[in-house]
Amino acid sequence: IGKFSKDQSGTITKVNAFPGHNLPLGCLGCFILWFGWYGFNGAAATDLKTLGSIFLTTTVAPAVATVVCMIFTWIKYGKPDVSMCLNASLAGLVAITAPCDVTDGLGALIIGAVAGVLVVFGVWFCDNVVHVDDPVGAVAVHCLNGIWGTIAVGLFDYKDGLFYGGGVHHLLIQLLGIVCIAGWT
Repeated sequence: IGKFSKDQSGTITKVNAFPGHNLPLGCLGCFILWFGWYGFNGAAATDLKTLGSIFLTTTVAPAVATVVCMIFTWIKYGKPDVSMCLNASLAGLVAITAPCDVTDGLGALIIGAVAGVLVVFGVWFCDNVVHVDDPVGAVAVHCLNGIWGTIAVGLFDYKDGLFYGGGVHHLLIQLLGIVCIAGWT
């Protein structure tokens, strides 16, 4: 109640943000999730070298997503948005999960940068275009960045990704997977 202001004809005229009641607690929750993500992504490791690489990508992507989101919201709104930056951390984690064991640091950096901007646009789209009340930005974090992470496997896989000379085949397989899941959903 109160998320959307409407005029007399029922047209939505304004979106009202509800700020979190305890940002330090939100930050703590976000960083506990981030810490747990090392175990989640680390389970993809087959050897110690791969585990180190996974830990690198699982650190770089959300860190870059957070900083990119902070800069982007600072420019767009005139001040950094802490709660949006926390969502960007989670968006970076979601986006790196699929490619965590097949990409390198540069790939993780790019994946995180895109996730940091994508989460802001996702929240804006849900609020201002489709008028969906998504109080925590779950669609922007999980849906959009899950799709982005799946596409990123086909782009940044250092063995056969498109940007590493592997051609378009792997990317097309990832896109087929997205279409199948979207159809099933």
